[in-house]
Amino acid sequence: MILNLDGLLVQMRHMLWDEDGLIWGPQQLEECVRLGLARLQSVCPIKLSLEGLDDAAITILEDGMSVLLLRMALLHAWHLREQGRSETFHPDPATGKDNQDWLRGEGQALEQEVEHLRQFYLQRSLQVPYGCWPDRPPSVLDCNQECE
Repeated sequence: MILNLDGLLVQMRHMLWDEDGLIWGPQQLEECVRLGLARLQSVCPIKLSLEGLDDAAITILEDGMSVLLLRMALLHAWHLREQGRSETFHPDPATGKDNQDWLRGEGQALEQEVEHLRQFYLQRSLQVPYGCWPDRPPSVLDCNQECE
């Protein structure tokens, strides 16, 4: 369970095998967390926050979002590593290709999970996801509050 930014960064460093911070700096990892949280916020109707990130005092994440946030932040960190070191020119070409395949696959899996999350919130929303069309009479539309 992720309670704050420091806990998430410790977990990230452990999973990245960089506990001393020799590969990824604290600002880089913080930016990766920020990008992951922004992606989750793009589909979530409530205001998300992580204690310690951008002066947030409390952590507000829905159930299961902490794992998604961790995976997204790790994916962003590995993308930074790939860009910085140009992993395509790995001394062992098969390993370099495996890294790229994993990054691509993990990115696609995360996008599918975010899409499922978006659909979950969309289906349970009390507001219709569209506005009234001005060229149609309000009786045709079923959006009571939006049309008035």
